[in-house]
Amino acid sequence: MNAAARTLSQGSLFRGDYKFLSVSRQSFGVFIVIFAVLLSAIAVIYVKNLDRRLFSQLETQHQLTNQLQVEFGQLLLEQSTWATPSRVQRIAQQRYAMELPLANQVAMVKL
Repeated sequence: MNAAARTLSQGSLFRGDYKFLSVSRQSFGVFIVIFAVLLSAIAVIYVKNLDRRLFSQLETQHQLTNQLQVEFGQLLLEQSTWATPSRVQRIAQQRYAMELPLANQVAMVKL
């Protein structure tokens, strides 16, 4: 019979008078092992819960990253549309009455 079975068959974990609450070495060892197993189980539960929460946050961040990449691509497309040379020339002519210079108005500078 092992220590745990022997302790359970005796009906009490304490030996002797309850005033002194003396605990045998085997009973103390059983308590330590039970405590270690419970502590380990609680640690596993805590770490698993933490893992799930962090994974959920990671997935949320991946979704946000994907949304921001899509928005960035759309903004680049919009920027390229707004900055086309024909559009810039049209706005310069309409708003600011600017015209392209004639060939005799252009001076070439050599360095």
